[in-house]
Amino acid sequence: MRFSHDKEIVFIRHGAVPKEFAEKYIGQDSVPLSEIGVNECEMTGRFLAKWHFDAAYCGTLVRVQQTVQHVRHYAPQIPVPIPDERLNEINFGDWGLCSFQEIAQKDPEGYNSWSLGNYGYAFPEGESIQDFATRTRAFLNEILVTEAQKIAIFSHGGVIMALIADLTFNHRDNAFNTWIERGGIARVIVRTDGTGRLNLMLKPAEFFHDGSGN
Repeated sequence: MRFSHDKEIVFIRHGAVPKEFAEKYIGQDSVPLSEIGVNECEMTGRFLAKWHFDAAYCGTLVRVQQTVQHVRHYAPQIPVPIPDERLNEINFGDWGLCSFQEIAQKDPEGYNSWSLGNYGYAFPEGESIQDFATRTRAFLNEILVTEAQKIAIFSHGGVIMALIADLTFNHRDNAFNTWIERGGIARVIVRTDGTGRLNLMLKPAEFFHDGSGN
């Protein structure tokens, strides 16, 4: 896949969630941002306030929708994002709202065998990794052929890390090696030959906290 110009894709992960959900598989359950998460989105908006974007997209779950609202309050130049369910987190099925430890205890085989690159795996009563890969890659392929050169994407950790792996030609089994925190952003430059390079990843709330921002 080749383009006439380099593309810049900025991934924005939703902010923190309430403590009772912080160490759980949330997936597609309806969980809002916490107060800390709202503050993280404010810092992200301030950080992105002078960045130009030609297009924006977002998932449809509440924590991402709230992230869009709070980020755009401080960065209103970001276009109103087009909602797309393909940007929603994996449906963990019966694992939803269970802690990592709970899953490791009650389903150790499943816990140890799933990864973003294990396309034969399906979560109990949830989504298969193959279906997740198909929908997220379909979204990515569609936006790469649009005229937009600078694109903002509001989404979830699993989606963002999987797409970064695809863009940088890394196997999805290794996607979590490029970890983007809640409230974090990552920028990938996609060259005209279709190859991608991760050239920025940070958490704006920490950027401002240490005095680097203004």
